[in-house]
Amino acid sequence: MRMSGIALAFMLMLTPLSVAHAANEESGIGVGDARKARPLIAELCTRCHLVPGFPPDKLQPAVKAPPFSDIAANPSRYSDAAIARFLSQPHWPMQGIILSKRDIANIIAFFHELRTSGGK
Repeated sequence: MRMSGIALAFMLMLTPLSVAHAANEESGIGVGDARKARPLIAELCTRCHLVPGFPPDKLQPAVKAPPFSDIAANPSRYSDAAIARFLSQPHWPMQGIILSKRDIANIIAFFHELRTSGGK
């Protein structure tokens, strides 16, 4: 079967969205919105993680939290499902942070955005 140039361009345009959708469905959390993750990331994540586009908020280097750019750059280690599992379980130093499935989906969408932008 041969595709027209327009059909091929449309299919290629939808591929990143389809991949993100399939990956999030695999993790059981649905598709998130990176823009909605930004306030949550600013409030909770920048204390311990370096996050591109955000100034560090009293960064606690003793925690040794990986920079978000490193997480985004290594999807084989930090898959959507692995991130969802990690964020779903209380753990040090995030034991007081309870995230909804929607929040987790939005944070994962933020990582997808970092991957497509080269971590910037």
